[in-house]
Amino acid sequence: MMPVAECAAVLDAAARRELASDVSTPIILDIYTRNFDGRYESERNYAYEDFLLSHGATKPSQLKENFGALFSVLFIYYLRYICVPEVMQSSIAFGSQRELEEERLAVCAMLAEMDPAHLEVYEEESREVTRKLVVRRGVREVEQSKIFVDTNAIRRWAEKNLREKFARYAALVQVGFDVATLGIEEAIINLISGAKVSEEYLHFPKDETSELLVGMVSALMNECLTSSEHGLDCYLSMRIRHGALAGQLRAPLEKEHIICQREGPRGLYTSNEFWTAHYWHWNQSDSTTALDARLRKFSEEFDQSIEHFAAEYIQIRTSEKPLGMFDTPISALFIRVLASNISERDLSFEDFVELCLSIFWTLLGNCLIAINNTIDENIAPDLDRLFSELRSDVRSIARERGKSIDELDSALVKSQTGTRQALQQVKSWFILAKPVGQHFFTFDELIEIGLECVRNIHPEFSPSLKTQYTGEIIYFDQLPIFSDIFFIVFDNIRKHSGEVSPNVRIVGILESDRLQIEIHSDVCQPQIQAEHIARVELIHETIRQAQGGYLRAVRSEGGTGLIKLRNILRRGSEPSHLDFGFSDNSFYVKMEVPLVLVLTPPEAAKEGKVGGNSGNRRRRQQT
Repeated sequence: MMPVAECAAVLDAAARRELASDVSTPIILDIYTRNFDGRYESERNYAYEDFLLSHGATKPSQLKENFGALFSVLFIYYLRYICVPEVMQSSIAFGSQRELEEERLAVCAMLAEMDPAHLEVYEEESREVTRKLVVRRGVREVEQSKIFVDTNAIRRWAEKNLREKFARYAALVQVGFDVATLGIEEAIINLISGAKVSEEYLHFPKDETSELLVGMVSALMNECLTSSEHGLDCYLSMRIRHGALAGQLRAPLEKEHIICQREGPRGLYTSNEFWTAHYWHWNQSDSTTALDARLRKFSEEFDQSIEHFAAEYIQIRTSEKPLGMFDTPISALFIRVLASNISERDLSFEDFVELCLSIFWTLLGNCLIAINNTIDENIAPDLDRLFSELRSDVRSIARERGKSIDELDSALVKSQTGTRQALQQVKSWFILAKPVGQHFFTFDELIEIGLECVRNIHPEFSPSLKTQYTGEIIYFDQLPIFSDIFFIVFDNIRKHSGEVSPNVRIVGILESDRLQIEIHSDVCQPQIQAEHIARVELIHETIRQAQGGYLRAVRSEGGTGLIKLRNILRRGSEPSHLDFGFSDNSFYVKMEVPLVLVLTPPEAAKEGKVGGNSGNRRRRQQT
C-alpha cells in the first residue's frame, strides 16, 4: 500500500509549488485527510486551487476545455471528491453559497460525461444540489418578505368600504367644492424654495369635501397598518415578534451555552448546567453558585431587552404604544397635494387607491429607516453593555476565588460577536423588498423551506421528518403563506414536543382547489397532562370567537401560534378548516389551504419551475 502519511508529510509549500500542475498533489492530501486526520486539510485546499491556477483556471468547470489533455482516472477523482463546496469555499473565486453549489452542478455535468459508469451517482447528487438551491432561494425570499401588507386584500376592503365615499367626493369636486386645492401651487413652490409656507396650508380645511378625503385616506392607512387579517401589524406579529426576533438574537448564545432557559408558569430561569459542570473542579459550591446566578441574571436581562424592543418599538404607534416605530402621519399639506392630484388628473377610484398605497409604502420606508437607526443607536449598545457587565462580573467571581475563567470568557466573546452579526440580519428584515418574479415550489420544498426558517434560528432542532403527497403533481405559488404555516407548525413542535428530535409526519392531499394537510408529531408523555389539554381547548374556544379576543390574539405574542395559523387560513368570510389536539402520544394539526395559483409539471418545465413568470399558462384555482 502507498505510504500516504509519508507522502503527505513531504508536500510542503515548496514541493506543492513545484508539483502544482500534477493532479496527484491534492489527491494525496485528500486521501490523508479522509483516512487519518485534518492536519493537512488547509494544504489540500491550497493544492486544489494551485492545480486550477496552473492550468489557467479559477473554477473547476473552466477545465472542461482541457478534457482531452487532463482526462484520467486521477482527474475524475479530483472532480468527484475534491471539487466539492467544502473545499471550493476556501477560494475567493466564489462569492456565495449559491455560486458554490451552482459550480458543483457544473462539475457533476462534467463527471457524467467523463465517467458514465457512475452516471446515476452524479444525477442523484445534481438533484440534491438543485433541491438545496431551491430551498435556499425560498428561505431568502421569506427573509426578505417580513415587512408585508396584503395589498390585494386592502384593495378589496377599499372597494367595499370607500368606493361610494370616493364617488361622493368626486361629485363635490366637480361642482367646485374643492377648497383644499386653492393656492396649493404657491405653497409647493414656497416649500421647495425654503420660503415660509402660509399658515393656512398647515391645517386641514373645514369643509365637507376635505373631511371626506381625510376620512378616506386615514381609513385606508389605518387598515394597512392595523388590520388583524391583512395589515402590517398582523405580519409584524407573525413574522418578527412571535419568536423570530428572540430566536435570531438568542441563537449565538445558545450555541455557546451562555443563555439559560425559562421554565414553568412563573418563567423562572433554570440553572446553566453546561458551565457549572465545566467548572465542577472548583470544589467551592459558592463559586459555581455565584457564577450560575450571574448567568441566569444575564439571561433574564438579555430576554427583557429583546422583549422590550419587540413589545414597545416593533409596534404600530398608538396612545398605548407611544414608542411604536410604525406610523403614517398624514399632514394637511399632504392632503392638499393629494386633492390637487385628484382634481387635475381626474383620477378613477382604482387610481386613487393605488396612489394612497404608493404613499403608504413611501411613509413606511421612513419608518424602516428609523427602526434601523434605533437598532444601531439603542438596541446594539444595550446588548453590548449587558455582555460587558457579564464579562466583568464573571472575571471578578473567578479572580476573588483564584480561578481561571478563560473558556467562559472566550465563549462570551464569540456570543457577543454572533449577536452583533444577528442584529445585522435583523436589520435586513426592516427593508422594503424589491419585487421578485413569480416562483413555484413542490409540496416537499415548501415544507423544507419552513423547517429551514426555524433551523436558521434554532439550529439544534432536528426532527425526523417523513412526508407524503397524494394527488396531481403540481408546483405551488403562495410561498409566504406556506412558509408562515410551516414555520408556526415546526416552531410549535420545537417548543412543545418535549423531544430533541421528534418524529414528524406530514401528509398532503390535493382535492380540487384545496390542499388538505395533516401533521402528526410525537409528544413525550409529560407534555400531555390535563393542563395542556385544557390549554388546547382554550385555544379552540378563542378561535371560535368571531371577533374580540380572537382578533386581539392574532396581533399578540406568546402561545398564539395556532391562533395565527387560523388567521393565515382565513380567506373571505368563510374560514378554511383547522383542527388540532392530542391523539395517543402525538399532537396533530389538520388544515385546509385554498389554492390560488399553481403550475402543472409541463407548465413548470416551460417556465423553469422557479423564477419564471407563468403568464397565461397558470392554472387558476380560486375559492
